[in-house]
Amino acid sequence: MQPLHFFLGANSEEGFFSLYDQLLGGRLDDLMILKGGPGCGKSTFMRRVGAAMERAANRPFDDIMQELVFAPLAIRASYVPGRIAPRSDLANGYSMRFPVPIRKYNAQALSRRKPDPFDPERDYLCAAGRLITDSAGMAALLGLLASHGEMGVLSRASLDLMRAPQDGLGGVDAVGRGLNVAYLSDVFPGFSPVGHQGVAYGMCAELFADPATGAGVGIMTNGVSLERSTPPLMRVGFDLLSLGFAALRNA
Repeated sequence: MQPLHFFLGANSEEGFFSLYDQLLGGRLDDLMILKGGPGCGKSTFMRRVGAAMERAANRPFDDIMQELVFAPLAIRASYVPGRIAPRSDLANGYSMRFPVPIRKYNAQALSRRKPDPFDPERDYLCAAGRLITDSAGMAALLGLLASHGEMGVLSRASLDLMRAPQDGLGGVDAVGRGLNVAYLSDVFPGFSPVGHQGVAYGMCAELFADPATGAGVGIMTNGVSLERSTPPLMRVGFDLLSLGFAALRNA
């Protein structure tokens, strides 16, 4: 029996795109899901990758990333709030409900919390997200995503593999999926960027870079309206990306 490579769905410019109703239309002998919709295991998969890295190196995931990525890029970044100095630079996350915002992420309190003991046998939550950085760090990561191995952090072969479309996302022809990045072709005129978007704790972050031109757009917010949660928030983020790439095209 030939293997079936199938995407269940993804967050697209038009919200969550689902093909769940087509998954079990035929007989399946073996089912291996590597990427699903929210709650379907992608974050768990990434945490297990982080745990495997911890076991191999026998040290915390954040220490590994400091050595291999953050220090070579000379950026202020960490998955541990207490490692960001000064603490006053840490931004809290808010969900906005007029007239009073609701704090969903207390960065100051988390920065005072002692890190969990190192345990390579547990899933490491940070590997699936929670990276803390500033606009300069965001710009450096954008440059890395648009690079071709010359920065010395990731090889050209690794970057090409990350950015190569592995499959399309259902009927959204202009959007494909690389290795944990979305690939947007024919969406922003003059650009074919790759990147990722995340929404959590009232925060939204997006980073998309075009390897062909070296151009990119990064967006960071620490407060969103409760009425503009996913998927409408995805639409807002897409509109901001459109404005950014239009400005780059006209520069």
